[in-house]
Amino acid sequence: MKKILLSIAISSCVFLLLKLLLPDLPNDEASIKHFWLSKTFSGSEYDVVIAGDSRVYRGVSPNDLIDGLGNADMKAINLGYSSAGFSSAYLDFVKSKFDPNAKNKILVLGVTPHSLTTEAFKNEHLKSFLAYSQKEQFKLIHLYRLLKPFSPYKLSDITEGDQQNYQQNYTSSGWVASSYLVPDSALALESYQKVFESYQVRQEEVSLFIDEVKNLIKDHYTVIAFNPPSTVAMHQLEESMSGVDMEEVAKKLQGIGVHWLTFSPKAYNSYDGSHLDEKAAKKFSFEIGIRIRQILNQ
Repeated sequence: MKKILLSIAISSCVFLLLKLLLPDLPNDEASIKHFWLSKTFSGSEYDVVIAGDSRVYRGVSPNDLIDGLGNADMKAINLGYSSAGFSSAYLDFVKSKFDPNAKNKILVLGVTPHSLTTEAFKNEHLKSFLAYSQKEQFKLIHLYRLLKPFSPYKLSDITEGDQQNYQQNYTSSGWVASSYLVPDSALALESYQKVFESYQVRQEEVSLFIDEVKNLIKDHYTVIAFNPPSTVAMHQLEESMSGVDMEEVAKKLQGIGVHWLTFSPKAYNSYDGSHLDEKAAKKFSFEIGIRIRQILNQ
């Protein structure tokens, strides 16, 4: 028994010493899971819900959008997920987060070509969090601070600390403020080229998306949509390889009552050729809010 107690005491001392010597993890595993589960299992309490893929969850800050909208009483959440697609299941999930008593239910859709593909419609990232048991949900949403000290370190966490090239700040609004210390605006082009060489947008998914949005309009949602800005090179690649004409998608959405917004990719900085950096995302989000305010005041 004494040997066991001694081993526990030594292990505890070593653990505490390492925690004192090692740098704090900027984004530990427990905190990241807390972020994703908190927004996945958030309540039905929002006036503005933002949906889309990684260009949305990294590119649209709900707080800055509300600032542009000019109504601090409204609540907004970013429900973007990696490679999200606008399937009926995803839109039903998004719709469930609105406050049923909201005066204006404003749905903001960041529509990328990839978000209209069959692969994106699977919504594997979102499904991975919906699959968590209630016990795991409770632990990671409410007790995650107790788990933070036990999150594993990578070698780069020790050698680079807060100087790691990829800077990410997971916010309580569902937005991930992202930047590279050394940006590379062409980095993502090759991966997107490979994606669209493997599969493209089909008319079936576009039609399903249009029909779902049409039903939302009938249910008196104010639907705002846009193709999130990235870079000129990325937009050109997507226009030539994705298999979808986004201008045609915009016309169809406008035809059913959607407010389609256009933004120039030249006006914003992308850290990797696909996603806006933190400063650009805040600017972009504020401008979306201003546009929504103008629409509501018409």
